Amino acid sequence: MEYSEKLVFLKYRPRGRSCPGVLYTGKLGVMIVARFRPPEVVLKTLEQYKRQGERYEIFPCRIEVNGNTYYGASYHLGQPITGYITIKEDGSVPSINLEEVEFATRIYFELINISIALYDFGFRIARKRHLGFMRRTLSILRWVERTMKHEMPPDIQQALEGFIKAPKETIDNHLRLKELVKKTDRHIKQNVKDQVVTPEDHKILGNYHYEFSRCATMQNVVQMKTYEDRKKVIQYLLQRKKFLPAIALWFYHLRMHPDEERVKPKDREMMKEVIDVYINGNMEREEKVFQKALEITRNPREDFASEIK
Repeated sequence: MEYSEKLVFLKYRPRGRSCPGVLYTGKLGVMIVARFRPPEVVLKTLEQYKRQGERYEIFPCRIEVNGNTYYGASYHLGQPITGYITIKEDGSVPSINLEEVEFATRIYFELINISIALYDFGFRIARKRHLGFMRRTLSILRWVERTMKHEMPPDIQQALEGFIKAPKETIDNHLRLKELVKKTDRHIKQNVKDQVVTPEDHKILGNYHYEFSRCATMQNVVQMKTYEDRKKVIQYLLQRKKFLPAIALWFYHLRMHPDEERVKPKDREMMKEVIDVYINGNMEREEKVFQKALEITRNPREDFASEIK
């Protein structure tokens, strides 16, 4: 019999290798110790719904919705997920057509994916050591602004403002991202300690996830949009024989993102999807991922609970 001795925050399988939303356990996955054992009747149901060769992983918290308790789990054949199941405290498997059951399923599905985003993406971005060179870039640009802006042609002044925006907004968004990553981490660890999640936890963590993902996206977007401005300012400095600031800014310019046309087509398409979600607020793709998961749930579709004795 299998049950969760540890919560393994899984990683997204790279796109193209499986259907959207399919997860797998990675060697680099972050583990938080969480001794969690559902009631025996829930474990019995999990065994009965398991197919040949499969294993299951239990979401390591009770899911409390409207005073009712649910347990969530995923079935795996190797690494890919082959199914989901949401079980009531008494071991019965209610219909996924019931609004409350679908919501309980959404809670554990999305909280696992938020954990993936945090531990495989959020922390990595938060630890990037680019604040130093962004601050140095901004310092040089402020010097150029103080000493040379008054004599610049209008188009170069405008380009300078765009160049300044790149490090300034990158710094602001990065600091906000670090703060949100810490808040999300603390909240998840408290959920794991308490071994329970609620709709309120789902809402709070969902907002944290959206905001830190938006901050990360904004850093890329502002750098991509100011690519031509950066080049224009550096060329102007070279023409004015301000070689030291020009060379320093050129070095920092190369460490920033290029414009959209210079991004690889695959990365460009991925960036468009991310911008659509976290800048434009279009959650349609995220909803499709969840609906895809519902297609492989093992909960019945009828409007009554299925009990297996």
